[in-house]
Amino acid sequence: MRRASSIAVLVIVVLALAYPGIQGAVGAGAPVLSLVGVAEFNGTLGPVSWGEPGITVGVEGVIYTLNSSLDVVWSLNLSSSPVSHLAWGRGWLGASASSTVFMVSSSGSLRYAYTLGAPVTGLSWSPIGLLGASTLDGIYAIAPDRGPIWEKSVGYPPISLDWSIVSGLIAVGVLDVQRIYLLDDQGDVLGYKFLSATPISLSWSPSGYRVAAGLDNGRLVVIDSSMTVVWAKVLAETGWVRTGWGPGGLIAAGTGSTLYILDDTGSVLESRSLEAPVSGLAWSPDGSMLAVSSGNKLYVFTVTPPPPPTVTVTTTVTTTSTTTVTSTVTSTITETTTSVTTSTTTARETVTSTITETTSLTVTETTTSTVTETSTVTVPVTQTITETQTRETTTTIYETINKTITETLESIITVTETSTAVETRIVEETVTQTIMETITTTYTETPPTVTKTVTTTSPVTSYVTVTETISTERVTAEPILGVILLIALLLLLRRRLRL
Repeated sequence: MRRASSIAVLVIVVLALAYPGIQGAVGAGAPVLSLVGVAEFNGTLGPVSWGEPGITVGVEGVIYTLNSSLDVVWSLNLSSSPVSHLAWGRGWLGASASSTVFMVSSSGSLRYAYTLGAPVTGLSWSPIGLLGASTLDGIYAIAPDRGPIWEKSVGYPPISLDWSIVSGLIAVGVLDVQRIYLLDDQGDVLGYKFLSATPISLSWSPSGYRVAAGLDNGRLVVIDSSMTVVWAKVLAETGWVRTGWGPGGLIAAGTGSTLYILDDTGSVLESRSLEAPVSGLAWSPDGSMLAVSSGNKLYVFTVTPPPPPTVTVTTTVTTTSTTTVTSTVTSTITETTTSVTTSTTTARETVTSTITETTSLTVTETTTSTVTETSTVTVPVTQTITETQTRETTTTIYETINKTITETLESIITVTETSTAVETRIVEETVTQTIMETITTTYTETPPTVTKTVTTTSPVTSYVTVTETISTERVTAEPILGVILLIALLLLLRRRLRL
């Protein structure tokens, strides 16, 4: 590695007003580009990239980093082959020479080097800090401290690559078939677009959903993420177009020795003629400055976005006018009635029973000792049953009426002014009203009282049992005396029976 104190490089910084080698053409409005200075090197300049440490440019096999005052901060001899691509991202500088990718720290120290299978044709950083590299045999995603983590192919040799740090989409231009491919962040193809020539330079917009493609036939084309051409611009009849889309929305493009500044609609805001073909473009991180490598010189410009256009509107009003208003009102009323009937019936029953019982009992009794007599008596029974029923019925009817009123008001207003301007306005107004009406009706129904009289005659059997008990008083004496007394008693009894 060689430091700035020992390199054989001539650096000249001049003011724009004192530098006669730049000529500009300005479109509508004030100049967009203002030259800050020029750094001149002993060698042909290649790619350029602008990162936090400053502006880095490749001069043959050596890279130089300069500050905004164009003082060399550090330099590094990378390879005997010319530096082909540079890309700053996340504190790392990715650089390539032939088929080797170098990882350089922000202080200018070479940390890692990875050799791929073919010459490198593009470098760009992903949103997560992977370095995308396109080679003539495929596409790689490289971790700075680990090397390639995946490799993909689109079937044709890639010639350019740009990885959007916003959307994560990858744009790849290929040789032979004049296509631009759209890949996801894993390198899988999402779609492609045929172009009129080979896209040798790609740059994503700040939004991450449009990509500018510089072709090798002098055309600049902008394509969105659906692979639709938004606009195309012819900058030259032939030659490569290098492009870079700035953070502020302006597009820088170089073809031959001419530098162009365009807005995002393709309008050229300014062009500058340089002394040699443009070999590299790099915007500052804030989009306020632009570095351009051309021949052996590095140009630094400040970029002032054009002011928005001023529109002056003059209106002349004449009070004479004729107004015709025609109004048509159409009303449609749709009424839907829903009735819900709830009936509640309460039945009350009163039963009054009257029983009249007449019993005639005739008993003829002849008693000798013990007499048991059963009599059967038929008793006529008259039963009067009065049945009273009271019914109360409560009926509740709910009626829900849904009314939808649709009114369409169509007015045709014709205004005729003296300026022969006729303004016709058709006003269609639709008024929808929904009217919900609930009607509650309660009916109470009381039926007449019903009285029933029932007369029932039923036989009644009555059993009468008469029991006569004769008690005998027993006197105990001596056995012989008792026998004598018994005999006397029997005789007495016999005599009485005879009588």
